[in-house]
Amino acid sequence: MLDAIRHPQRARWPAPATAPFPARAVYRAHRWRGATAVLLVLLMFVAGVGLAWDIRWHAAVGRDDFWSPPHLLIYSGVAATGLVCLVAALVTSYQGWRRQPVAIARSVRPLGLFYAPLGVVIAGAGMTVVLLAAPFDNLWHELYGIDVALWAPFHLMGLIGGGLAWLGAVYLTAAQAVHARQQGWARPWLLGLDAWQWLTLFALSSLYAGLATIAQPGAVQFPTTELGPVHFATYPVLLALATTFVSVAAVRTTGRPGAASAVVALYIARQAALGVFVPWAIRTTVAAQGLAYRLPDGAPEFPVYQVAIAGALLAPALLIDLIAWWTGDELAHRRPALVAGLLSGVPLFALGIGTTFTLYQHLPALQVPPEILLPGPPTGHAVIGALPLTLAAGTLGAGLGSGLGAVLRLNER
Repeated sequence: MLDAIRHPQRARWPAPATAPFPARAVYRAHRWRGATAVLLVLLMFVAGVGLAWDIRWHAAVGRDDFWSPPHLLIYSGVAATGLVCLVAALVTSYQGWRRQPVAIARSVRPLGLFYAPLGVVIAGAGMTVVLLAAPFDNLWHELYGIDVALWAPFHLMGLIGGGLAWLGAVYLTAAQAVHARQQGWARPWLLGLDAWQWLTLFALSSLYAGLATIAQPGAVQFPTTELGPVHFATYPVLLALATTFVSVAAVRTTGRPGAASAVVALYIARQAALGVFVPWAIRTTVAAQGLAYRLPDGAPEFPVYQVAIAGALLAPALLIDLIAWWTGDELAHRRPALVAGLLSGVPLFALGIGTTFTLYQHLPALQVPPEILLPGPPTGHAVIGALPLTLAAGTLGAGLGSGLGAVLRLNER
C-alpha cells in the first residue's frame, strides 16, 4: 500500500484488503455505508434543487417570508442530511465502542471519542455551517432588506457549507468504490466505471454546481476585481479554478480518461432539468399563493443561456480527457495534470469573457431587479489582466484536483 501511495502509477487500483475480517461483517458494513451514501446524496440534491429555486425566487418574486417554498425545500433537505450524518456517526460509534474491527478500520475518530466515516464527518460539518448561516442570513435581510447578491456574507457562509457537505459526499461515495474494488464486488459497465464510481462523479458534478453558483456573481454583479493597480475580469478566473479542480479530480479518482467529460455532462443534465423545473415551480407557487412578480414581465422562463454556458464547458473537459488519454497515466503524475489545467485555461478564459459580455447584452433575460446597480462589463485592460490569472487558476485547480483524486483513489474510510 505504501508503494502504491509513493508510486501511484505502478498500481491501477489499490491491492485487495488482507485484514482477516469476517466476510458477513464486511458485507453488512458495506451495505450500511452504501445506503447512507445514497441517502446523503439524494437529500443533498433535494437541498440543491431548493437553492436553485431560491435564487430565481429572489430575482422574480423577492423575499416575502423566511418560510418561502424554496427555503422550506432547502432547509428540510439540510436538516434531513444532518440527521442522516448524526445517525450514521452514532451507529458507527456504537460499533466501534463494541470493538467491531470493520467499523474501526473504516472510520476516523472525531474528538478522539467517536467513530464515523470520514465523508460523514465532512458532510455533517458542512451542513452544520449551513444551519448556522440561516438565522444570521435572516437577520441580515431584516436589517438591510432584500438582497439578491450571492456574495452577501451569510449567503457565502451557506454556500461554502454546502460545498463542504458535497465534498463529504464525494469522500463517502469514493470510499465505497474503493472498498467494492478491494472486495472484488465492483462491476464496471458504462465507460468502464462501476455504480459507485458513477455516484462519485454525480457527487463531483454537484460539488461543481455549488462552485459554479459561487462564481456566478463574478459575471455580472462583480465583473471586475480591483487589487490596487491590478484590474482583472473576475468570472474567467473563478470558472477556471472550479472547472479544472473538479475535472482533474474526476479523472484521477476513477483512473479513466472521459471522467472529466462525464462530470460536465452530468452538470449539463442537472442544469437542463432545473431549467425546466424551477420556472414551473415559481409560476405554480406564485399563482397558488396569489403573489406578484417584482417586474411586470417577471414570470421566469427556461434559462437558455445557462444551459448553453454549461454545454460550452465540454470543450475544456474534453481537452483534459484527451491529455489524460495521451499521457496514458490517468494524470497520476503531477506534471501532466498541471499541463492539462494550464491548457484548458485557454478555452475557459474565452468562455468566461464571452459569458460576461453576452449576459450584459441580454440583461432583461436575467430579470435583474432595478435596485441592483450593475457596474458594466470589464474594460479591455481588465480582460487582458485576466488572461495570465485564468491560466494560473487553471493550473492551480488542476494541482488541487490531482491531489484530491490521489486521496480518493485509495481512501476507504
